[in-house]
Amino acid sequence: MPVETELDAGRQLLGRFWLASASNDPAHRAAGVLNWSAADGVVARLIGPLAGWPRDLAGRLTVHGETVDGEKLSLIGCRIVSISLGGVATLTVSGTTLLLGDHATADTRWRTSVITTANLHEWSGETGLQVPDWDLTPTGHTTRVQMTWEVPDTRRVRLPTGELSFSPSMDTKWAIAPKWSIRTGTNVIVKPKRTTKLDVLYRTGAAPLLSLIVIAGDRPDSITSEVVGDAKSHRRARVLRSGKVVSPREWRPDNAHLFTAGQLPDFATAVERWFAMWAATEPALGTFAEAINAGDTYSPGRFLQVVTALESYGRRWHKDKRILLKLLEGLRAYAGVPVRSTGCTRRNLKLIVASRNFHAHLNQPNYGFSSEFVQLTTFESTRRATALMQACILRELGFSARATRKMLDEHYRNWPVPMSTVE
Repeated sequence: MPVETELDAGRQLLGRFWLASASNDPAHRAAGVLNWSAADGVVARLIGPLAGWPRDLAGRLTVHGETVDGEKLSLIGCRIVSISLGGVATLTVSGTTLLLGDHATADTRWRTSVITTANLHEWSGETGLQVPDWDLTPTGHTTRVQMTWEVPDTRRVRLPTGELSFSPSMDTKWAIAPKWSIRTGTNVIVKPKRTTKLDVLYRTGAAPLLSLIVIAGDRPDSITSEVVGDAKSHRRARVLRSGKVVSPREWRPDNAHLFTAGQLPDFATAVERWFAMWAATEPALGTFAEAINAGDTYSPGRFLQVVTALESYGRRWHKDKRILLKLLEGLRAYAGVPVRSTGCTRRNLKLIVASRNFHAHLNQPNYGFSSEFVQLTTFESTRRATALMQACILRELGFSARATRKMLDEHYRNWPVPMSTVE
């Protein structure tokens, strides 16, 4: 059974572990068991004599391991969380990042990263599947059906730092069995111009991609697969990171997406601009995506995430140095959509500013609003600020003001953004 499958099933991995800095010392290697969960990350419990292991709990370590089946493991940036003495000495290390298939450190450089998320394939919308032909009897019974698959075109996007390839995938299996199937998917291959460290590869490739799909789908998402590699040195490793896990939903034609890949006026230009915006405003767009990843949970914290992201985007991308109210009015003008699409009347923009001041600094709200009213309307203010940010992003990605209005109105058709709040 593959190591990742065993970990996903909650099984422990048995092996030997050592510090990456002492890989040439056989006496330093300790037996242990390793557990992984998306919630808790990686935990390895090692058994003495623990020669050469640190005796304090300070600092971050890279630990290498090898399972009894010969699978290589790397715990990058982990910490010693406990040391037990008295009987057989034991030591426990814990971390958030686990590499399967190679021995690497935070300084190891990689040439590619292959990413997919729970919602990426639905957003892409291309399967290559077709049902082009079938035969029916005069009574309407099926006598023949022919299904075909043809690989869709790969979409390539050139960036200043490298290239992205939105690559279709397919796997199938047939046997002496009553059921055959074809499963399709979409991967994004990140190829930086130069070999890149793991954290930089994630920050400049996987993180912007995930945020794009979160915002496009207007619903939570997570990375479901991350593989790094270097074909020249024949190295390859699967990366597991702790964090929220989202499962793909059943595809259905609805208005859940803010926009899909097929709706973009120019796919390559839009994605290139997205990555440019991400780099120029980091971490603003990621913060906005984090707010959406909260799902149906609304709170003052989510409100602050949205407004902080909106303000940072305006100041760093549009170079607007004015007070927050004027900045928001400028972004509303840039979006160019009627206020009924975002709910951002001048009064409601003032309410957003007053709410930001209250929740961020616990100051008495300005513009004549009471603290009680601000607290009662934080939910509505969050939705309005979110809609304004969405309108700006749609414009940035090449949609006209008219198209942006239509897309927002359709997206919120079943749950309109509130225009007014009665005091």
